[in-house]
Formats: sequence, C-alpha cells, structure tokens
Amino acid sequence: MDQNLSNTAMLQDLSKILDIDDAMSRLGCEDLFILATEQFSKTCQQYKNELFESLESEDTQKLIMLAHTLKGSGASISAIGVSSSALELEQAMKVGETQNLAQLVKTLSCSIDSLCELTSESGWVEKLK
Repeated sequence: MDQNLSNTAMLQDLSKILDIDDAMSRLGCEDLFILATEQFSKTCQQYKNELFESLESEDTQKLIMLAHTLKGSGASISAIGVSSSALELEQAMKVGETQNLAQLVKTLSCSIDSLCELTSESGWVEKLK
C-alpha cells in the first residue's frame, strides 16, 4: 500500500515537470519529443546560469528575455514546471514587481533542475507513461 502511494505521488510530481500526452499531441512523434526535450534540458543549464548572472547584475531586460524564452520553449515540449515558473517571472518583471525576484528566479531554477534530473535518467520517457 505504501509503495502504491509512493508511486502515485511520484507520477503526480512527474506530471508537474512534463506532460507527455500534451507533448505528443503537439509533436506527434515520440522520437521528436525525446530529442527536443533532451536538447532543451541541456540548453536550460546555460539559461539557468544566465538567470542568476542577470539577477546579480540587475539586468531586467535580460531577465525578461530569458523568462520569455524559457516560457515559450518549455511550453513547446510541455515542460509544465519550467514554462509556468518562467511565466510568473516574466509577468512580475513586466509590471515591475521586483521584491520577490530572487525567489522567482530560484523557483525557475528548481524547475529547470527537476527537468534536467528527470531527463538524465535512463528510461525517463517510460516513467511518464
């Protein structure tokens, strides 16, 4: 019983990272989904570094651009966590809400880490099915 609860919780957590059904309806091909998601995960590491550099240097325009890029790219592969966290950051920046900026960047960074951790595991696609 505890194992079933653990598996259910794990699947719910995975669905907050990636929505494979939505991605497959958009991309139509599992091989394309895998390739795009793994490439996006690799690219996200650089974006994550740039987010923190931009936060530290108070480069608001670059933060908006990075958040916008991550939002759109994440949405294209149904990376729910990355896309929604990036949307929150982008919206806050556009209206000048900077008091929680560090927390929003940290949340986005954690979403990126979750995606990268998932896609680095062998057989990660099967876990989402």
